[in-house]
Amino acid sequence: MTKQPSVSPAAAAMRSAIRQGPAPGSRWQHRAGGLYVVVGMALRESDLSPVVIYQPDSPADAVIWSRPLCEWEQRFTAVQQEDK
Repeated sequence: MTKQPSVSPAAAAMRSAIRQGPAPGSRWQHRAGGLYVVVGMALRESDLSPVVIYQPDSPADAVIWSRPLCEWEQRFTAVQQEDK
């Protein structure tokens, strides 16, 4: 019988974050009004807590942001995708 390779704590945390977090490419509106697109999920190095990586929906603004997943749904609302 072959032994399954052990999964690192970081890998296990990332898998969980991907399942819990918003989907890459989804659009969200911040409670202050800005529109943003989710780039993906990441882990905070200090404690392996999940963070959402996102950027403004405007192509003119190239800033990339991160926010702890535990704060995400308190500050953002999903925007319905438009049919193309």
